[in-house]
Amino acid sequence: MIDGVRHVRPGDYVEAYEDRHIEFLGRGSAVINTGGEKVYPAEVEQALLEHPAVHDAVVFGLPDRRMGEQVCAVVGVEDVSSITADDLRAWVRERLVSYKKPRIVAVRQSLDRTPAGKVNMKAVKETAREAASQET
Repeated sequence: MIDGVRHVRPGDYVEAYEDRHIEFLGRGSAVINTGGEKVYPAEVEQALLEHPAVHDAVVFGLPDRRMGEQVCAVVGVEDVSSITADDLRAWVRERLVSYKKPRIVAVRQSLDRTPAGKVNMKAVKETAREAASQET
């Protein structure tokens, strides 16, 4: 905003601090709405990446009849047998409020990123759906 006039609207969510520091929270199109609460995937990804076993993570929303969307994560770890989805949910629960904890977590060796570093979201969402069907 300059003199009360909005000049740019990029669709990103940020938090601006008085010291002029800006923290990127995520893209508006990627924000997960679960039970009326907003979850920024980048925040949950950061919490997952703080776990020593996790080397890659992607967080996204999948439709949920009761909550609107549910928080889901697909994570990359070196040794898939060394950590469980429950371990990672507990890890996130210690760092973030409970509604940000992924309800579905799929643990894989890699997320199969493209050379440009992008994740195939269609493939990871299918991986999460498979993980959800195995948990129920």
